[in-house]
Amino acid sequence: MPSARGWFLALALLSVAPQARAQIAGFLPPGAVLTNYDRVLIGQEEALESGAFVARVADSTAGWYNPAGLALVRRSVIGASATGYELDTIDLGQIQTSAGKITLAQLPSYFGAVLGGDVISSDAWRIGFSATKPTSWSAAVNGATLGNNEVNYSSRVSISTLVPNISAAWAPLPTLRLGAGFGVAITSISQAQILSMRGIQSEGDTSTLTSADGTGTIWGGQGTLGVQWDVTPKLVAGACLRTPTFTIIRTGSLAFQSVEILQTAAGPRTVETYFADPNASFTYKLPWNVNVGLAWREPSFDVEVDLRFHSGIPQYTLLGSTMPIETTRSLPGGGQSTTESAFPGLTFGATAVWNVAIGGRYQLDEAWSLHGGFYTDFAPIDTGSTDIFRSVNLYGLTAGAKLKGDHLSGSLGLGFSWGSSDDFLLGDPKAPPGMAVTTRLSIMSISLLYAIAYRF
Repeated sequence: MPSARGWFLALALLSVAPQARAQIAGFLPPGAVLTNYDRVLIGQEEALESGAFVARVADSTAGWYNPAGLALVRRSVIGASATGYELDTIDLGQIQTSAGKITLAQLPSYFGAVLGGDVISSDAWRIGFSATKPTSWSAAVNGATLGNNEVNYSSRVSISTLVPNISAAWAPLPTLRLGAGFGVAITSISQAQILSMRGIQSEGDTSTLTSADGTGTIWGGQGTLGVQWDVTPKLVAGACLRTPTFTIIRTGSLAFQSVEILQTAAGPRTVETYFADPNASFTYKLPWNVNVGLAWREPSFDVEVDLRFHSGIPQYTLLGSTMPIETTRSLPGGGQSTTESAFPGLTFGATAVWNVAIGGRYQLDEAWSLHGGFYTDFAPIDTGSTDIFRSVNLYGLTAGAKLKGDHLSGSLGLGFSWGSSDDFLLGDPKAPPGMAVTTRLSIMSISLLYAIAYRF
């Protein structure tokens, strides 16, 4: 999903007084939060084949990949992608962390059911229900430092999306299947961060302590249309269209506080910034998504190539508030003054993304089959005015095996993905030597994939 997967990282930049903002903006390490759309794969065979299944899907995952595939389900079926695990290695270049470079997290889950011919007295119609969690990411950076500078940064970020969905399929012809569905994408994100730093200005030493804590949840309605066409007995084409989300329910909260102390010959001067809104306005949008695929089927093997398109998102206000920012400054000779300023808001926009997936199956015997695939997962570039999100283009490989019985079947496999962002500058380029470094965000993941299904 995207997006807002790192928006809390920007809160410190938006909420502090202008004097403090210029000093700390460049020192915030990039949030290890991925904005990619196709990073997570679900399904028994589908995950093992890098999700290249829009033309061939024919089980309970059709509600997610292509609702037209529900029409191929003969008997009622229940399927689940059981919780797997993902080992992530995060490298921030010259930014050193005491903890958080390697994390072990649970993978998203999936549950679906299809009412087949044993329940619905029709060979042309099918109905499916599913609950998919296509996004699940959490990362923690503890005690991060920037080179030899006196900077310490800690951040804990999480994001998840759950999509309950109902779908239906109709087969007007033996070679043509149509499907449609409606779901609600429930996205929740949270962030807690602390930044402390010490620098030297012409007027004296400066010390800054900043903390931010926020959450956001939004329910977005989303429609799906799908088609599958058996061009020949061996050649199959498929396409799935998913609409942008529209807001149903949204909640958000944000608390921010910053204290800056400047040591001068006349004594210390302080600037305190405070902001809190338990009802901040949080908006998160998903773009148009089009997935088209072409598959070749043989008795002993299948192969499919999918092309995935995610449209661009015009800039919009991701986080807004009517509450003011309070800034308190100490005055020469004693006393202090307090001023209020409008919360500037956080905008976001994203460029269009094209991805590709290739997957295949080789049947060893009636029970055992081998599966593998390759996919790309390019990140949308943030076109928002905050210029905070880091884009990491990912590449992935998947492989595994499936065991199929008369009623129960299961699969087990591994996934491997890797990618790096472009080089970017941390720190003010006009700052003294050593106060700015060039670095990049690199990520490598190894995931354990396993799933089960029961066919009545």
